[in-house]
Amino acid sequence: MKKWQLLSLFIGGLLLFFFAFYMGLTPKKSLIETRALDSAPDYFLIDVNIMAFDLTGKQIETLNAKELKHYNKSNESHLEKPDLARFQQGKSWIAKSDFGLINESTKDIILKSNSEIIHTGKTGNAIHLNSDKITYNETKQQFLASGNSILQSGEGVTQANIISVNINDEKISLSGEVNGQYTTAK
Repeated sequence: MKKWQLLSLFIGGLLLFFFAFYMGLTPKKSLIETRALDSAPDYFLIDVNIMAFDLTGKQIETLNAKELKHYNKSNESHLEKPDLARFQQGKSWIAKSDFGLINESTKDIILKSNSEIIHTGKTGNAIHLNSDKITYNETKQQFLASGNSILQSGEGVTQANIISVNINDEKISLSGEVNGQYTTAK
């Protein structure tokens, strides 16, 4: 074989070696892009039913949802059709909405879209609170309704920008523009 044929074979082999070496160092592409997984939940649950009990074994709280999606990056869980109930001393608090969010850092539960609270006292009288957004603060044991908040009871209807309800002492605070319509006793 002639020298130039050996040289061209050597150069071709060297190019083939470098090409194979380069392909081996190139990272493999995943079928799913990494950025697409950033917005995906870590896990999800369907038909969620969580119950909490006190030390005597009496049920004190339930959380039901059609679907729960947990996002580790934002440290929150998104709920579809959440229904939260709290029972204490013969009274019940039931909060519902189309969408909910649990902030796992603050333990707040935020209810949005068709949000409603129904409170039934020991006497059986019910109070309804409807709002665009309702936040339940576990630490303060308080519901905070904001945006088109309407409080309905047997005595009448009250509208306010913000309605705050403490579930322990059942005190209701109204702030912002407040309007009410009540029936008088005869």
